[in-house]
Amino acid sequence: MLAALLPLGACRNYLASEEGRTVGEVTDDSAIHARVKGGLVLARGVPGWPIDVDVREGIVVLTGQVATEEQRTRAIGIARGVPGVKDVQDRLVVVGAAEPAAEPEPETPAQ
Repeated sequence: MLAALLPLGACRNYLASEEGRTVGEVTDDSAIHARVKGGLVLARGVPGWPIDVDVREGIVVLTGQVATEEQRTRAIGIARGVPGVKDVQDRLVVVGAAEPAAEPEPETPAQ
């Protein structure tokens, strides 16, 4: 019986820190968060783990760093495509990919 009541206590404490939001609002935002994060992690060409996803009342805020403008655009598109998302706030920073090391010039034999 106690094990069944523990999750309810955790919800109440969570809601208290969520400024009076209903369980439904918190659940909806949690579902949106999971779908956006899952979409980012599974997408090819998008660094899903370094992108932080915050959701409040259906508004998604993306923060973190990406290597290219294409990754940024794609991450925003993934978030916008999730059902229930009302808006996406982009706080991603494009830092550029590390440039490959220059190949050494072939040595010419001394004459």
